[in-house]
Amino acid sequence: MQLSEFLEAIAALQLITCQPLSTTKTNNPVHPREHLPDLTEWTGIKRDIKKLLDPKLGFEVSPFSGTRLADFIRTDAGRATSCSDESGVSALGNKAYENPALVILENFFGIIGRFCYHGERGKGKFVLEWEAPWALATPDNLIEEFNSGRLSNGRPTKLVKAVSQLYGYMTFNNMRIGALCNYESLYLFQRVGSSGLQVSPPFKFSDRGTESPVAALVYICHHVVTVGSFHHSPIGQGPPGTHMLKIEDFVVRGTWKGKGYTEILRE
Repeated sequence: MQLSEFLEAIAALQLITCQPLSTTKTNNPVHPREHLPDLTEWTGIKRDIKKLLDPKLGFEVSPFSGTRLADFIRTDAGRATSCSDESGVSALGNKAYENPALVILENFFGIIGRFCYHGERGKGKFVLEWEAPWALATPDNLIEEFNSGRLSNGRPTKLVKAVSQLYGYMTFNNMRIGALCNYESLYLFQRVGSSGLQVSPPFKFSDRGTESPVAALVYICHHVVTVGSFHHSPIGQGPPGTHMLKIEDFVVRGTWKGKGYTEILRE
């Protein structure tokens, strides 16, 4: 099977909720939304995905050892599955999106990796935050809803809290790339400058080919391995009500002592 056929054949089951039992509370580490300016669009990312994958579309795909390509392809079009908690959503996403992406990465780019928990380290790294679709609905316009919701005086929406939590985790861990997925739609994020954050258009579970969530994950995994995932930038603006002291000219008169230390002689 060629890569073009594989990308068209991969299809995630439609997810329906079945008496949701729990949903993980979304926290806001250090209230990062107060530091985050308006979201902006990550322009050109879909073009870059096509640029990466188009030259490979005519080549054959081989499965992992001990697996079959049929393990990653859904033949029961239109079938739905139920799920009752976020762990189940993450498990379904691993099967529908993450595992096929790993097959493509190993076949065509020689990248052998796995999706693991945040405590483990690797050369290329980004954070993928899973949310249940009944807890975080797919917005009509994520950028518009986040920017307007962030500035409102009421309680922050689930979307504002989820994006803020992701941004807070990325900044705390010096990570440049992040992703947010509620199974129905995948969004990719990248930090820019001192405190900026860009977000991609949505990659929906019904999309196919190089527009699919699988293609997006292949691209972003390849990107963090080849370009890098580290991004350290100082916070450009502190929280409201704080001042920063900057010392530009500071002269100390004294004499140097030996053995690597200094004794200051004050006048």
